[in-house]
Amino acid sequence: MDNNVAFSFVMPAYKGEFLYKAIYSILNQSYQNFELIIINDASPYDITGVVKIF
Repeated sequence: MDNNVAFSFVMPAYKGEFLYKAIYSILNQSYQNFELIIINDASPYDITGVVKIF
């Protein structure tokens, strides 16, 4: 973990369609001093594939 991280976003993920939009939105913020933690919430969808896009 980076000691300079000011915020952590913890996101449960179930549907890949919504996950993509949520990640895209967070990464396009002007403030960049954060980490994004994504947790697969027992999804039957390809959550890892969506995360790997980024």
